[in-house]
Amino acid sequence: TIVTQADTDAEDAIVKALNKIDPNADGIISEEIEEGRSETQIGYNWTQSPLLQSKGRVWIVDPMDGSAHFAEKDPKHPFGIMVGLRDNGNTVMNVIYFPATNEFLFAAEGMDGAWSTRFENGKLTPPERKIAQPLTSEMFLAHRRKGDNAATPSDIIGEAAKMFGERQYQVKSIAATLHRMLLGDGNLVYAFEGIEPKGLAIWDFCTEFMARKAGLSVTTFDGQPINHTSAQTNIIIMPAHETTLFGRMMTSMQTIKRSG
Repeated sequence: TIVTQADTDAEDAIVKALNKIDPNADGIISEEIEEGRSETQIGYNWTQSPLLQSKGRVWIVDPMDGSAHFAEKDPKHPFGIMVGLRDNGNTVMNVIYFPATNEFLFAAEGMDGAWSTRFENGKLTPPERKIAQPLTSEMFLAHRRKGDNAATPSDIIGEAAKMFGERQYQVKSIAATLHRMLLGDGNLVYAFEGIEPKGLAIWDFCTEFMARKAGLSVTTFDGQPINHTSAQTNIIIMPAHETTLFGRMMTSMQTIKRSG
């Protein structure tokens, strides 16, 4: 991933703030810290962090989800600062802050749904509940792929999008995806596919909790739940009431390939 000075500066500030407001937490799993350990400790990766087995509070931080969007100054895909809180192994709170638009998305255990607010004139606006919207025939289909694997589900998604007349583009972060889904027009399906042993890490998908609170489905391509203690090499995000769509696309393309 692209790492900018802004990534490390943001992480330093967030880690210091969390240590101050929650000094009794068991610890923090943060992207740049974990990436640094993997570079200095042979064979280490974030899945070996003892904090994943903690029974107490653990903060998860992605200081800049969408570093590529930030570096490219892409106004259509705002980068986000993503923070999650785990307690006894379960996520209980999520916050995403979008500095470019001064918007927040947040959800917490005990709250009904996911909510948004923004800074205006130095104050936060009243929270608004955010719910995933139904897809339309003008659906955008964003798929991000790493690696050169042939005939992958991401390829099938792309071909299906072309066949069904749906537009597709590259979204380089889950933060930008959730911004589009919950603060934009919502008309999006997101798919990521990586290669072993790398993939998405816990700081990438820590906001699954909030996504589900907003009525989104977050699963692997085969419909399995996300495992927060291992790298995920494929993820699909879509409105929960539209989960048959992916299956229809896969079936259609596989049928066409067999008949061709």
